[in-house]
Amino acid sequence: MKEGHEVKTDPLAQIEKARVLQDSRCFDASSIDPKEVIPVMSKILYLINQGEELSQNESTEIFFRASKLYQSQHPHIRKMLYLLLKELSPKEGEVFMITSSLSRDVSTSDNPYYRASALRVMARILDPSLLIQMERFIKNSIVDNNDTVSSAAMIAGLKLCKSHPEVVRRWVTEVQEKLSSKNLNIHYHAMLLLFEMKKNDPLALSKFFEFMISSGFKNPLAQVQLLRFIRYSIKTIPFDKPALASIEKYLCDSLKRNQDMIVFEASKTLAEYALQLWENKNVSSGFSVLQLFLASGKNTTKFAGIKTINQYAIKCQNLLVGSLVDYEPLITESNRSLATLAISTLLKLSTEKNVDRLITQITQFMTEITDDFKIELIESLKILCLRMPRKIKTLLTFVGDILKGEGGFQLKSVVLDTLLQILQDLPSSHDLIMLILAEFIEDCHYEILQCKAIHLIGELGPQSEDPSQLIRFIYNRFILDKGQSRAAAVTALGKFAKVPELAQNVKVLLNRCLEDKDDEVRERARFYLDYLEKDEFPKTTLPVSIAQIEKAVKKCRDTGRTFTLELARHIQEEPEEYKGPSLPEKTQTNLYQGIAELEKLGKPLSSTNSVILTEKTAEYIVTMVAHNYPSCLLLQFSISNTLHNQALEDVVVNLHLESTLLEPLLSVDGGIEIYPCPRVDREGTGTAYALLRKLEGSRKGRVPTTLKFNVLEYEGDEVVARFEDEYQIESTQIELVS
Repeated sequence: MKEGHEVKTDPLAQIEKARVLQDSRCFDASSIDPKEVIPVMSKILYLINQGEELSQNESTEIFFRASKLYQSQHPHIRKMLYLLLKELSPKEGEVFMITSSLSRDVSTSDNPYYRASALRVMARILDPSLLIQMERFIKNSIVDNNDTVSSAAMIAGLKLCKSHPEVVRRWVTEVQEKLSSKNLNIHYHAMLLLFEMKKNDPLALSKFFEFMISSGFKNPLAQVQLLRFIRYSIKTIPFDKPALASIEKYLCDSLKRNQDMIVFEASKTLAEYALQLWENKNVSSGFSVLQLFLASGKNTTKFAGIKTINQYAIKCQNLLVGSLVDYEPLITESNRSLATLAISTLLKLSTEKNVDRLITQITQFMTEITDDFKIELIESLKILCLRMPRKIKTLLTFVGDILKGEGGFQLKSVVLDTLLQILQDLPSSHDLIMLILAEFIEDCHYEILQCKAIHLIGELGPQSEDPSQLIRFIYNRFILDKGQSRAAAVTALGKFAKVPELAQNVKVLLNRCLEDKDDEVRERARFYLDYLEKDEFPKTTLPVSIAQIEKAVKKCRDTGRTFTLELARHIQEEPEEYKGPSLPEKTQTNLYQGIAELEKLGKPLSSTNSVILTEKTAEYIVTMVAHNYPSCLLLQFSISNTLHNQALEDVVVNLHLESTLLEPLLSVDGGIEIYPCPRVDREGTGTAYALLRKLEGSRKGRVPTTLKFNVLEYEGDEVVARFEDEYQIESTQIELVS
């Protein structure tokens, strides 16, 4: 560094909260110095945005000091003050100190920036009682001639709509007036706020869409958002046939727009409800446009097209299977994200006639694909194995090559789990999967995965048609490997003695293991040899269950008796069941009362025990019972609301079947039907249902599940807030057996 040059340091690099709090006393000065005050305000904002937590006392102290800065008319201080007040979020009892200043800024200030900033602060800090006082100022600001002020007022309305929807709904007239604005941002914000006001009222929402569609507005951003609103609303609001026909026509018209983002959203909405609401020719038009995206010179446009096609490939297979030629060129794309999605799409759409050629093509590019993309391909191959059991050898050979090839721990772990799932669903693949695992343990760099594979071979290998060929692979691990793999190999080897024809050979190999230097290896070998000499084999299951043992121990502790297994055997085992609030008597006598489609099902063949999908101490407790019928499986979700100040409406159970073994349900017309729960009262219960049509063969898997609902917050008997929420529960275990 040259002499005479000062080293510039970052003033925010070393900031201590205690020092900043002490410096904030400058806010109390009778003569406010901008050069002193603004850096301190910047440091406080920096600390908050870096995640530094201020205690309630510290936050209150800064708020009281900062409120005194309203005395200053310095524009930079005022701008920083608005930012600081928003971040501090004062308590209800403190807000009154600045409401008069904020209302004065909104109503009388000549500076539009001050007015807009004051509105943004109001949206963050106002409680219900103060909002009613300030409502007049916000309504006037919505129709203000200054676009900055009007936009800020509507954005404030969007925020307030989540906590105080009843108040905001009274501003409909002012907001609708702004829909005619020539300013695109104003028009966009007005549409957002109108939707938030009307989204829970089916009739009002239907009229909103009718008005927006017929108005012929040209704002591209608003058109994109309107299409998203339509896609969201169809899930939650039942529209009549004329409204759906109008929406379908609008979607088809949107496919002809010049802007890619509008065309994309329209295509996605058509695909989302294909086979349910729209005519096939219109859905095909949507996919045709997406296929045109694939010829674009922009990678982002190509990616949007192929990702959407991939997302709906199984559901709309009959509409896409004739377009495989359009996706094959993408396999050679230099952008591997595009190439991987293209491969995944081709796999989902492939048939038994072209799958061999497709696998050959894909194999050439596997070395260029990262592990994350290979994991996506494995998910597609898993579904393909279930769809094409006659091509299982080709598909599993490809999966085996991925397992044996280069890759990280996560990839190989996913492949192992996938092979196990395929084995459970397709028992005919047993011998081939055992051979793949045997070849995998020959050259595996991850000891924990090697041990897992050896264990699987030991458990399942003896049931193979020719188990003798697996013994060589296992014994090689004892000779060539080190550590836990050798001990695992001895255990697996011992289990092959279950096969009478191999018992003598296994005994010879185990005797060789007795000379090993490793204590663990010698002890395991001796363990199995002892059992072989007695001509019996160790049991793999306990003579009594853990639950019975636990109850027996408790009983012995209470009575002073000596614990024995015989005592545990005589204790009746009861499945653990969640004892939640009982349903009303009428509900118990008729489970599906009020739902005609479910009442027609009649009495189920069998029902599972109740399974709890949340913590027992959670705010919303959810349990699930599966009812088996000859042609379908009905999942009954019981929701118990433990909160005294919140009720739930329109509770929908979302089963995320994508990339699971049950994904083929999405391609079946009516494969899954959701029946929401209309309402769960405060401290009440309700029931929602999901009906799954059975497919040929067996399907079993865990499905990520969420609840989606509207929350109504109460103060006494009055609803003070209404907002949407989503609640994650445990994955649902589903088994379909035809």
